[in-house]
Amino acid sequence: MATEPAVPGFLSIAVTIGLVIATGLTLFAGYR
Repeated sequence: MATEPAVPGFLSIAVTIGLVIATGLTLFAGYR
């Protein structure tokens, strides 16, 4: 995964946002 240190910040931010959104939707669906 870390073989292309060209734009690691953008990829990390994108992955983090994706995980946060997925977790939020899962928790929201679970509570409702």
